[in-house]
Amino acid sequence: MTKRQIKLTKPVLDFLHSLDGGQSGDVQIHAAVNETLGGYTPLTELNEVLELLDRNGWILTVGSRFKGSLRSLTDAGAAVRLEMR
Repeated sequence: MTKRQIKLTKPVLDFLHSLDGGQSGDVQIHAAVNETLGGYTPLTELNEVLELLDRNGWILTVGSRFKGSLRSLTDAGAAVRLEMR
């Protein structure tokens, strides 16, 4: 992972953790990352990070009929989140 990807990973995992087992769409995750970092993150860049996190098993992506993809934090993602502190 690049430094930029690591910088984006932390707010994504923190936001999904705050949902307490819930799921979130990409738009809400994007808004939370932008708010946390205090700037604008291109959606394409965030999507790359989300795909990487899904491949690593840190988040679970479930296709939704009406909302695109919904994502949630896995146990492995929660452990990584704690290590990133």
